Order: sequence, then C-alpha cells, then structure tokens
Amino acid sequence: MYIVLCTVFLQHVAPSGYVGHIFCAEIFDKFASEFHAEESKRNLKILDMGCGTGLASHILKERFGYNNLAALDVSEHMLEKAREKRIFNRFICSYVTNKRVNAIQSAEFEGLVSSAAVTPGQIRPEAFDEILRWMKPGAIICFTCRHDAYVSVEYGYQAKFNELQKDKKWTLISNTETDYYRHPRANEFSHSKTRVLVYRVLPF
Repeated sequence: MYIVLCTVFLQHVAPSGYVGHIFCAEIFDKFASEFHAEESKRNLKILDMGCGTGLASHILKERFGYNNLAALDVSEHMLEKAREKRIFNRFICSYVTNKRVNAIQSAEFEGLVSSAAVTPGQIRPEAFDEILRWMKPGAIICFTCRHDAYVSVEYGYQAKFNELQKDKKWTLISNTETDYYRHPRANEFSHSKTRVLVYRVLPF
C-alpha cells in the first residue's frame, strides 16, 4: 500500500480544511510516473471529474507540470470558477450517471482524477460503466471515496468496483486510507477519512 508523505501547502488547502484533493493529485502523479516517461506523462489527456473549482488539477498543473487537463462538473458556476485558474483546455458541464455523456468520446482520456465527487448523492457506483467508456486501455483512474461510504454495503461502491475487476474492466493498483479533512474538529465527523483508489483500465 502506498502511504503518502506530503507537505500541505496552505494555498492548496480549502477553507473548510479539506485536503483530499492533495492526496488525489499526488497519488495520481506517483503512478503516472511509474507507467510513463516524464515528458509523455505531462501530455497525458486527463479528465478532472467533478472538478469543482479545480483544486486537484491546480496541483497537477503547478506542482507536476501536466498540461492537457479537461474539466467536468455538473455546475456551470463551478466551471466558471475553474476557468479563472487558467489550467484547463476544455470544459464539460454534465451529470455523471450510467447514461451516456455525448460530449465525451469513447476511449478519449488517458487519465482521470476525481476528488470528493464519488460519494452518495453525487457520483453513484453504477456510473463507472460510463466512466470506463471514456478511458483508453492503460488509463489511470484515481479518485477519492469517503471512507464511511466506501465500507457501507448499502451504497455498493466496493461491490461495483470488485465486479468491474472480476469482469477484467480494470485492475486495482492502490487503495489508501488518508485524511479527508484537517482541522481541530475533524475527528468528530464520520467523513474525516477518505479512500484514494487507483485503478488501471484493462487491457494494457
């Protein structure tokens, strides 16, 4: 299991103390660096799914040099905020469900990051059939899933992820439990921890 050791830069921490995006970006880069040469890694076509204001992609761009980033969010307001960062070259406004997103071609992306979007009430387990349609073989998918939701049988995330692995749609590369929030009262919340999951799309 990959354990992240990071220095939290204040400019990257959300006002709420949310830090899940930092680990998501760092872990994505760790595995992208394993599978790709440095120059080709920077040019990977990456989708930030549920990007919000672009916190995770800001780290990918500014710290790690990725330069081919696309933003997807259900909120036009959030996408407007993301545009202000000037890090994305494409914007997609859409829900993410098991229904086809016509704005995304099959096998279009070589990587995906998603921070704080794979969670009950937002992106449900059944959406991953459509998400995988967007990915090229060998693509790296790195996302957070709130720990309490991940371990809950009711929500079905683990069952769906295991089903996709059994069906040889992807293979698990890493499953790390880490902080979701960092502030003095974080331990009072059931969602203070998150999983950062990394899968690689098969075949590769």
